[in-house]
Amino acid sequence: MRLKSKFAALAIAAVASFFVMPVSAASAAPVDPPTGAVWLTTQVTLLSDPNKRCMLGKGKTVMGPVTQYPCMKYDDQLWVFNKRGTEPVSGEDYYWISNVNSGMCVVVQGGANNAPAKHTRCANYADQHWYVDYTNGWDGMKFRNRNSNKCLVARGTTPGTQLVQSACADYNDQDWNGFIWP
Repeated sequence: MRLKSKFAALAIAAVASFFVMPVSAASAAPVDPPTGAVWLTTQVTLLSDPNKRCMLGKGKTVMGPVTQYPCMKYDDQLWVFNKRGTEPVSGEDYYWISNVNSGMCVVVQGGANNAPAKHTRCANYADQHWYVDYTNGWDGMKFRNRNSNKCLVARGTTPGTQLVQSACADYNDQDWNGFIWP
């Protein structure tokens, strides 16, 4: 199901459905997510569903890689969704996914499968805009690039592996979960 201008409903559903997940058994107990539309500007960590690695914006270099890494409570693994617009026909909202540490946005240039995800200065370009598609309620989100219409993928489990885009399909390496650190 595609998201269609329903982030207000998202916030309400978030209380019941958006899971705040501990990173490990040793981590503190989860906290309830914020209520209202606050989560859109709340710093969230994005966890790749199958490999349990978190999205990381490596460093502050323009066009630096966006990778996967074991989840830790560092700013380079915290992300904020900033609404950039709504498609006039479909009603889908699209967002920047910006990194708290660098202040830069996730970008994938071009339409090729396996094109690498990077972060760069946020600008109003379609290759920096992302739709949020829900694959399994709130337990799985896909991030679909507005320019390529392809999904953000975390392949394998090796720390430091760069994220790429690939044709959206029913593969769990395209599924992401968001959580908020206590």
